[in-house]
Amino acid sequence: MEAFVYRNESVESLKNNYVKFELKGEGANTAALGAKIFLRAGGQTFYQEQMPMRGFQSSMDPRPNIGLGALSKVDTVLVVWPAPGKMTLLTGVSANQTLKLSQADATLKTFDIPWLKPAAAPLFQNTTASAGINWRHEEDAFYDWDRDRLLYFLYSTEGPRVATGDVNGDNREDFFICGAKGQPGAVFFQTPEGKFRQSTQADLNADAKCEDVDAVFFDADGDKDLDLYVASGSNEAEPSSPELADRLYLNDGNGNFQRARDAVPGQKPFATGCVRPADLDGDGDLDLFAGMRLLPGKVGSPVGGFLLINDGKGYFTMEQPDALKKLGLITDAVWSDIDGDKDPDLLITGEWMPVKVLRNDKGVLTDLSDRAGLEKTNGLWKRIAPGDFNNDGLPDFIVGNMGLNSRLEASPEQPLTLFFNDFDKNGTPEHILCRYNGGLLLPYILRGDLVGEIPSLKKKYLKYKRYANQSITDIFSAEQLADAVVLKAGVLASGVLMNQGNGRFVFIPLPSEAQFAPMYGIQVGDFDGDGMQDVLTGGNFLGAKPEFGYMDADYGLFLKGNGKGGFKPVRSRDSGFHLDGEVRDIRSIRIGQKNAVIVARNNAQPLVFSARK
Repeated sequence: MEAFVYRNESVESLKNNYVKFELKGEGANTAALGAKIFLRAGGQTFYQEQMPMRGFQSSMDPRPNIGLGALSKVDTVLVVWPAPGKMTLLTGVSANQTLKLSQADATLKTFDIPWLKPAAAPLFQNTTASAGINWRHEEDAFYDWDRDRLLYFLYSTEGPRVATGDVNGDNREDFFICGAKGQPGAVFFQTPEGKFRQSTQADLNADAKCEDVDAVFFDADGDKDLDLYVASGSNEAEPSSPELADRLYLNDGNGNFQRARDAVPGQKPFATGCVRPADLDGDGDLDLFAGMRLLPGKVGSPVGGFLLINDGKGYFTMEQPDALKKLGLITDAVWSDIDGDKDPDLLITGEWMPVKVLRNDKGVLTDLSDRAGLEKTNGLWKRIAPGDFNNDGLPDFIVGNMGLNSRLEASPEQPLTLFFNDFDKNGTPEHILCRYNGGLLLPYILRGDLVGEIPSLKKKYLKYKRYANQSITDIFSAEQLADAVVLKAGVLASGVLMNQGNGRFVFIPLPSEAQFAPMYGIQVGDFDGDGMQDVLTGGNFLGAKPEFGYMDADYGLFLKGNGKGGFKPVRSRDSGFHLDGEVRDIRSIRIGQKNAVIVARNNAQPLVFSARK
C-alpha cells in the first residue's frame, strides 16, 4: 500500500497535558539508555524507562513523553540515571514543556520519597522455598496449529489447577495438582513442620497419559473421607479417546487413592473444562457438574455440560438436561444459592457465551440467564468465584475474562465474531475470527494463512493489496456464511457480578490494573483482616499466534475490598504478592497456623504465599 504520515493532533483536540524529556547520558551511553523517570502528580505515579528500541529496523522517539491528562502541574520529577547512585530531583514542574536534563549535572545520591518505598511489612511473603514442593508442571510439546491452522489460541496449555483438603485425616490441609499429558498429577501431604511431601500414587501414575485440567476433593462414596475426581481435557487427544475420560479415585482414609473404573457406567469421554461438586437433588450425597471445554479438532462447535448424579455409594448416572446443551466452550462453574431456597444453583462461564445462571428446583435446572440481566455478557470468560463484596448477605461473583490489553477489541454493539464452518468442503472446518472496523466485519486472519488453508481463494487474492480491507462478506458467499456457526463476544473486561437481590445481576468491570492479561486465577477472602472480602488474581497467556503476541503483563494483583462492592488495586511491592509466568489457579490453604495460597502455573513450579496476619 502507499506510504502515509499521521500527524498527532491530540494536544489540540483533546487538550491534554504532557511533560517531555531530553536526556543526555555520560560516556558511551550518550542516550542515557536505562534511565528511569518517576513523576508524581495529582496523587498518581507515572513511570517510564528510556528504552527507545521498539520497531523493526527503526526506533521510537528517543525523547520520553509522559501524558498527564488534565493535570497541569507535576509535584515531583525523579530521574534515576543508568550509573549507580546518580539521580536528579525536580519539584513544582509545570506541564507542557520539554525538560533537558544531563547526567553530568546530577548530584543527588540518596532520596526519601514515600511513594517510592515499599510497605514496611507487606501482607504476603513468598514461602515457596520453605514449603518444600519439589515438583513442576511440564507441558508437553503439542501445538494445536499443526492440526487447526486458523486457530488463534492454544487450547492444550490450560492446566494445571489445584484441589485442597485433608485427605489423610491428620487435620492438616493437603493438595493435589494436575499434571500435563505424560505427567501424572501429584498428591502432597502437609507435614507437622508446614512442609509438603509428595505421595506416590500408583493409579495416578498409571493415568499419566491424560492431560489433567481440573480436580476436586469430595466424599463420593459416603465414607467420610475425601475422594479425588480428576477431569481430563485439552485439544490434543482425538475425540472419544480414552485419554479424555475423567477419573474418580477413592480414598482409603489414609490418603491412598485407587481408581474406581466403573464409577460412571457407560461414560463417554469428552474434553472437560471444569468439574464442581454439590448436592444437586438434596438427597444428602454429592453430585457433580462436568462442563465440556471443546470438541477436539472442532474448536468452535458449542458444547454443553453433564450432571453426574450420585447414588450415595460413589456410582454416578450421567444426565444432560436441555439447559446444559450447546452453551459455549465451558471454562468454569460454581454452585451457589442465589435465590435463598437452600439448594445450590449453578453459574457457568465459558468462551463465546454469556455468564449462565441455572436455577435449581429439586434437581431440575432452569436457565434464568436473560431474566438475571446477563443476556449481553457474551465474553471469553476464564473463571468465576463467589463472594459477598458489599456485605448484604447475597452472593456476588468475580468473573475473569480475556482482559483489555491485547489486539482483541469488542463491545456489545460491535462484538468479536467467530465464523466456524468447512468453507472449502474438504472435511476440515476453518475458524475465521473477525472484528468490527468502520461498521465492517474484517478478519484478523492474515492473507497467507487464509489462502494456505483455503487454496481456492488464492486467485481471488493474488496480492495483499487486494485482500486489504476485505470484509467477511467480501471473502465468502452468502451461502457459505449461512452454513457457518457464528459465535460472538462483546465483553472482554474482567469484572464483578453484583447481586441486586431481585434475581438480577449488574456487571461492573474491575479496575484497569486487573485488565492487563487474561485472568485465570481467582481467590476470594479477607486477607488483611478488616472484615471485608478481598481478591487475589493472576493470569497471563503465551499460547497466542505471533500476530497477537504474548499476553503476559500480569504479575499478580491484590484487590482490597471496601465492603461496598469496590476494589482498590495494591501494587505487588506493597502487598508482597508478586507472580510471574502463566498462572492457572490460586487456591487457599492452611499451612500450620497461617493462611496461605498455592499458585499453580503452566510449565512451571507452583508458588506458595503466606499471609503475615
